[in-house]
Amino acid sequence: MEEEEHCFYFSKKMKIILFSLLIALNLVLRTPFFSHEYGSDSFVIHILGNSISEFGCAQWWINKLAIVGLYPYSECSAVPFVLSGISQTTGIDMEHVILLFCIFLGLLNVFAAYIMAGEIIDDDLFKFLVAFGLSTSPAILNYLTWTITMRAPFIALLPLFVYILLKCRTYKLRYGFLTLILSTLLFLTHHLAYFLIPVFIGYFIVVISYKLKSHVKSIKIPEKYITFALIIAFLVMFAIPFQTGRLIIDVGSRYVAVNNLFLSNLPRYIGVLGIFAIGGVIYLLFRPNKSFGEWSLLFIMLFLTPFLYVQTYMKWFIPCFIFPFVGIGLINALKTDERKKKYAILVVIILLLLSVSFSGFYQHWRTKGGSVYLFEGYMKETTYTTGLWVKENIDNGSLISNDIMLGLRVFAVSEVPLFTGADTIDQVYGFGDVNELELEKKSITEEDYWLNGPYRIRSGESEIYRQEILRNYEYYERSKYNFTHVIEDKRLHGLFTYHGVQPSKFLYHIYDKKDCIYDNGNINIWIL
Repeated sequence: MEEEEHCFYFSKKMKIILFSLLIALNLVLRTPFFSHEYGSDSFVIHILGNSISEFGCAQWWINKLAIVGLYPYSECSAVPFVLSGISQTTGIDMEHVILLFCIFLGLLNVFAAYIMAGEIIDDDLFKFLVAFGLSTSPAILNYLTWTITMRAPFIALLPLFVYILLKCRTYKLRYGFLTLILSTLLFLTHHLAYFLIPVFIGYFIVVISYKLKSHVKSIKIPEKYITFALIIAFLVMFAIPFQTGRLIIDVGSRYVAVNNLFLSNLPRYIGVLGIFAIGGVIYLLFRPNKSFGEWSLLFIMLFLTPFLYVQTYMKWFIPCFIFPFVGIGLINALKTDERKKKYAILVVIILLLLSVSFSGFYQHWRTKGGSVYLFEGYMKETTYTTGLWVKENIDNGSLISNDIMLGLRVFAVSEVPLFTGADTIDQVYGFGDVNELELEKKSITEEDYWLNGPYRIRSGESEIYRQEILRNYEYYERSKYNFTHVIEDKRLHGLFTYHGVQPSKFLYHIYDKKDCIYDNGNINIWIL
């Protein structure tokens, strides 16, 4: 390793060694200790991918807005199409397509983070630290380990988008076209694409200021005044949602929102290294002669600041922009005199190990309500074998389950239609019909108008029908549905899940009048 002008540069051999180790670390962290797919949304996407392979089209495309998931009973379309395409061309079952796709996206994120960091600061150690921190952060690992949601490809591709955007200044036509294509893909992937707008705003302000500086050389504003203005701007941007109550959509209290932001969401999804971002921000604010990439990072972060309160989404989006500050903080920690350098290196190595340990813990364990849960949310072997049994033994069937997650998982494996209560799936398989819904137009000033589309469902949701059916057998007899089998989670004997658990007269009627044709100890299948 060489050091020139306070920058760290690696030899080609050292780069190969470090990248090999980082790739190996990512593969180890993504090696599942469970035998099947994880998550809840993942099985929804899994089923939608299956439906495209089965029908040859997206059955939820009943309106142009449905393509981008902004119409009732629809989802963003990119991910199911990609999964279906991979499965059909390779012949690999959807469950293992999801596993391989997550591994691919995880490794892509390593290289995307590295080249993005290089556009901000040309320093090999900085680039490696950003790639290390982002690719092994809980936010990235959590959604890219044998679970697929619409957010997963988005957060994996986001560093690549930032890299291409920053390159537009040098190669306008080529990278401008790539930026347009990738922006469109991201918009088709998840509604997080709305947060690209403040990214564009921050970037273009820096571009315009550089243009003005080159054309109007008589205007020279001392950098210390700009720094002072930026500090004030950050404080104002952070205070806007706090004072107005706008954008605090996750919790009712603005004080709770701030508490959750700094003591829960950011530490949980960024990890141990996040503390260095504070030093990185302060250092970059006061650093003289900042580069174009550094100015861009500061202004992008400035315009993203008000959206930090949108914690449901920003905890996945913001790590891409926080880890460059983390890298700057870590580099500064290593820039000490020779007598203290070995101690600084030791401390940084320990913190990197702690960071990996923290991320590894949250890969397979969960904390909730002061307790620790192991392997929560993974599809159990009994569920998988039930799905296989249904696939092999029930032809032209129509199912319903007393447990929503059990139903989704059995449906994903079996590919036999099941009334899930998940609106898009029910639309695709004929259990729901968006044309029967009573819709209400939202106000264009509502945040939800932009995040989830211009229409609100007033009545007619499929999950309500599912609730009424499982609550009372007489309602089922009067309904339009004609199920052939019931999948029962035996742990919920006589109960069904719907925003908690509720008693089910439907199940007690089944117990008295119908026959159980399958029992693996945890799951029963009753024939209607």
